[in-house]
Parts: sequence; structure tokens; C-alpha cells
Amino acid sequence: MEVNFYPLFSYESTFLISLIFILILALYFYFYLKNFFLRIFIFLILLILVFNPLINSMRKLHHKDILIVMYDKTQSVIETKKIDQLIKVKKNIKDIIVDEEKLEIVEIEVNNLNNKDGKIQTKIITNVQKAFQKREKNRVAGVIIVTDGIIHDLDKIEEDFKDIPIHFFLLGNKNERDRSIITENIPEYAVVGKPIDFMFKIIDENFQEEVSASFILDGMQILTKTFITNINHQIKLPINHAGENLLEIKINNHPNEITFANNYKVFKINGIHEKLRVMLISGEPNMGLRNWRNILNSDPSIELLHFTILRPPSKRDLTPVKELALIPFPSQELFSADISKFSLIILDQYTLQGILPKKYLDNIVDYVIGGGAILNISGQEYLSDRSLLNSSLVNILPTRPEEFFIGPFLPSLTELGKRHPITNTLEKAFKENKWGKWFSFIKANKISGQTLMSANKYPLLIINEVSQGRVAQILSDQSWVWNKDRENKGPLVELLRNTIHWLLKTPELQENYLNVIKNNNFITLNLNSLNEGDTSAIITSPSGENLFVLMKDNKNGSLFGKFESTEYGKFNIKVNDIEKDFFIGITDSKELEKVSSSSFLINSFFEKNKQYLYSITWLGDSIPKIVKVFNKNNIAGNNWVGLLEKKVQKNDTFINKELINWSLIMPLLLLLLFMCWYRENR
Repeated sequence: MEVNFYPLFSYESTFLISLIFILILALYFYFYLKNFFLRIFIFLILLILVFNPLINSMRKLHHKDILIVMYDKTQSVIETKKIDQLIKVKKNIKDIIVDEEKLEIVEIEVNNLNNKDGKIQTKIITNVQKAFQKREKNRVAGVIIVTDGIIHDLDKIEEDFKDIPIHFFLLGNKNERDRSIITENIPEYAVVGKPIDFMFKIIDENFQEEVSASFILDGMQILTKTFITNINHQIKLPINHAGENLLEIKINNHPNEITFANNYKVFKINGIHEKLRVMLISGEPNMGLRNWRNILNSDPSIELLHFTILRPPSKRDLTPVKELALIPFPSQELFSADISKFSLIILDQYTLQGILPKKYLDNIVDYVIGGGAILNISGQEYLSDRSLLNSSLVNILPTRPEEFFIGPFLPSLTELGKRHPITNTLEKAFKENKWGKWFSFIKANKISGQTLMSANKYPLLIINEVSQGRVAQILSDQSWVWNKDRENKGPLVELLRNTIHWLLKTPELQENYLNVIKNNNFITLNLNSLNEGDTSAIITSPSGENLFVLMKDNKNGSLFGKFESTEYGKFNIKVNDIEKDFFIGITDSKELEKVSSSSFLINSFFEKNKQYLYSITWLGDSIPKIVKVFNKNNIAGNNWVGLLEKKVQKNDTFINKELINWSLIMPLLLLLLFMCWYRENR
């Protein structure tokens, strides 16, 4: 500490003022005027004030120690109602800290609903380390984690925490009971027609009982039986269709469980075909064959079998019928025993020439009624005496021909075609007035089905559902002209591929197909719809809450809606006359496999890693005090936990302090001046 002078004026001015004061005092002394000594005192005070003396001192300051408090607000806490206890701790945390003013408190909530790795887990340590890295590590006095003990990333703890006390405040109690479902090897994808095989277990710790479980697939209960708890069981279930299959598993509740949330699970299994077998039969060589072969062979999901009839029996050259194809035509095998193995049969300009007997054509009709699909491409032969209309196929074909039209025309979409998934994307890439021209088609009357494309107001592309199967018909053999090197090409590949995949029942091309996209807590719905106009949808969440969502018509065959939800599981949507289930969430939820509070995971980890400082406190009805300690060997005791004193020093701070207290000097100076005046006037 030292005294330094900081004059109120420049050094020159200060010197001049001092000189004037000395001269005045000399005059007072020479003439020995009244109040000489009093005036000397006054002038000295004034002179000191002019010189402005200050005391310079250095003060050592310290940063506040940091306390990181992590609150486990994950599913296992929320679902078991321990959230109320956690909220109480959060509300009262500052009240239990001794010397709170000397601490910087960092509070963080951990919510596992938005983990980006595809699994619902409690990642406490990961979040603690993120908070730790953002601050001066040497200032962290301790970490408090308020949790139920279900922590899945303890092994992520780093060496930086070696000298930092980690205190676990456990929610709940030691004797909780809970049942849960654990599954292994449930696939994300499965082959249609083949059963899935997985392991299933009902966990009920310390209780071995028989518990009833139900397995529901796409809303249909397919299996119900009892299972012994805590033992693995092998389960086989069928996958019957492509696209999303919703598998629900339910077990009976026990009245003493802390939650029923993990007595129910929902899984999404995507059904796929190994290979979709397609048989293409061409009645004669034609210009469109190459296009058909290119489109079908380029699709990795399709296995193509193609036959072309080179010469009909009408050619009287005595060639046996079995030799009228490039390779022997195994009609017996294909249209009897093996017909059900095909997903689609394409008849391209096929006529009744005796190649396929009536029995085989009857089998095609039965195949479609039973769930198969047929695509017919018709040219001029559709009007001939050998037309397919003169066979049993007449019962499933959607049109009746009138005449054959020759001349250029522009194919166009019908109003229905502008909304149907097969064709609603065609105008996006190719505006209608830029489509190329075709040069012939069959004028026909539609007797069933839906017209998606037209030619001069006549049907050109018609689709229809026949019992369990599907039929499509293209009333022109001119689609190939769109694939030529000419101006105004049309969307040939997209049109034919979409038509084929609609017949194959590809989910995305079906009416009323629902596409669900989840982004954080926002869920976007895109519903294929043939109905125009906005409408309202009722969304039922897994918890049973009903939400009303506006579904806006985007004018191209889909309804768009958006809502917010933090729930996971099976949702239900009702819009117009449509009712569908959809699934949001993650099937591998380690959070809900075990929700009863436990210190097992924590103790197991730290007993193997003794270099870390930790303590465990069951909260019960009270919260332990938080105090500062100086010995890392004693960081917790009866109803208290300790934070290691850090006292990280800041840079040296210099402080200037006034030597003279102006608030005292000024009244004194005024008093002295008054006394001088009073004595001089007597």
C-alpha cells in the first residue's frame, strides 16, 4: 500500500496555486493578522485537496466455483411419476447450498426424446461433459446428477472428472416393482410371405409368474398366450404385405407396477418382396418391346420373363404351335402350377391364336380375382375376331372398343389423373402442352374402373380393382413414340413404371397412402387423396389424446398437415372416410426396459473405476445440504454432500482509494471559514 498524489489540475497550475497559497500565508504572518493559525490550517486543507492524495492498494480476487446440476428428465422419470420429485429438487436446489453467492450454478435438463442416434437412451454423462467443456475446467467444484439411476453412458466419462466429486441424487425408492417387454432381433425389413423370427421376454424382477401376452399385426390379433417371466421365448409371426406392417405387443398389467408404459410396444416392419416376377407376353414383334424390356429390366426389384410370338398359326407353313416362339413356351407350367408365383402378367397386343388354350386364360382370370395383376396393351387387334374380348378375360377388362383411330393426338390427364398417384407427378416435369403426340388409339367405352389418361375425350389409361386383384389397360400401342429422339417427348418411363408398380401394390403409389415425416417434435403428414379440398383430420395419440389437424389440399392429389407431439408409438388418423394407423418413434427403447430406480449401474461402474469421486444419496423426503470441502477423501456424509473448494484467482486488481474523506472535510472546511468570518467581524 502506498500514497500517491493525483493533482486536480495540471502540474503548472498546481505549482502556481501552491505559490499563491504560500504568498498569502507569508502576508498573514508578516502582518500578524487575526486568525492567523486558523487560516494556515484552512489553506493547508485546501492545498491537500488540490494535490488529491490517493492510497494505491492491490486486491486479490477469485472466480466463483462452478456447480453443474444435471436433471434427468427422461422417459423413465416421466413415465413413473418421479418427475414431481425432480421438480421439487430443482425448485429448492439453491436453498440447500451453503455459500450460494460464491458459486456459479449451471442447471441442465436431459431429455432423451430427440436422440439422433436412433435409440431412446439416457445420456447423462454425455450432456455433463458438453457443459463441462464450455467452462473453465479448474473452476468446476462438483457435479450433482438428479436421476433414477438408469444411465446408459457411464462409460463415456473422461479423465477430466477424476478430481471432481460427482453426486447422484436418486429419485424413487429401492423397492419398486415393474414389468417390461424386451425383444431381440425384430427386423426393420422383412420378406413378404416369410415369417419373422425373434426373441421375446417379459421382465419382472424377483417374480417368476405366467403372464398373458398378445401380438397384434396391422390391427389383427394373431397370437395370444401365456409366457413365464424372465425367460427368453422364440416367436414367429407372418408378414403378409409390402410396406409398413405395425406389430403391437401387449402384456397384462400388475396393479403394483410403478408404470404401465412399458407393458406395450409398437414396432414398424417394412415388408419387401424378394423379387417381383413379371411375365411379359407379346402377341407379335412391335416397336414398343424394347421400351418394355428396358423399363422392366432396369428395375432391380423385378425379375422379367418375356415371350414373343413370332409367327401365328394362321401362317400355313406347317410349323408346330410349340415352335412358334423363339424358345419353347412352357405354357403348362406357367399357366397352371406356377401362375401364382408371378406378381404381374403383361399382355402386349396379344390375340387369340391358339397359343394359350381357353383353360389357361380362365386361370389368368382366377389369378387376378385371387390377388394377381394384369396389364393389357391394346392396339388394332382389340377390334378383331381374335380379341381378348372373345375369351373369359372379357369379365375383367374395363372397356369395350368401338373403332380404331389413326391420326396425331395429344394424350392428356383426366381430372382424376391429375390427383391419382400413378399420374399426378407427370405434369410437374412435363406440362400438358409439351407432351409429344401419339398417332393411334382405340375409341372405347369404359364399363368399369377409373380413367387416368384420355385421348380426344376417350379413355386411354384405365385402372380397376377386381376382387382381390388389379387390372390396367392402355388403349394404344403408341406409347413408345415418347421415347424417340424428337421434340416434345413425354414422360414414358415414369408413366409405365408407375402403372406397373401400382399393379404390384407398391405402397407409395396407392390411394390413401400416408407418408409420415418426423422432425424434432413436429410431425408432417402427406396423404394421397383423390378427394379435392381442405379437410380436417382427427389424430389420436398413443396416450389417447385427440388432436384436430387441418389437412390442406395441395391440388396435385395429396393432403398436407402438420402437428406437434413429443409422444412415441402408434397414432391413428381419421380423415374423410379413411382411417389409418401410423407409427412414430424408436423400437429399441432401453429407457423403458427398466424404469425402477436403482443404484446398480452407478455402483457397478465406479467400483471398477475407483479413480473417480462419487456418492449416492436416495432422496426420499429430504434433500441433503451442499457444502464446501477441502479434502477430496471426504466428499459426502450424513445428509450432506461436498464441493471441493477451487478458489481460482483472477488477475491482480489495483484499487485507488481516497486518502481524505470529502464528506467529512467539506463540512469541517465550511465550519472553519465561518469561524474566521465570525471572529473578524467582532
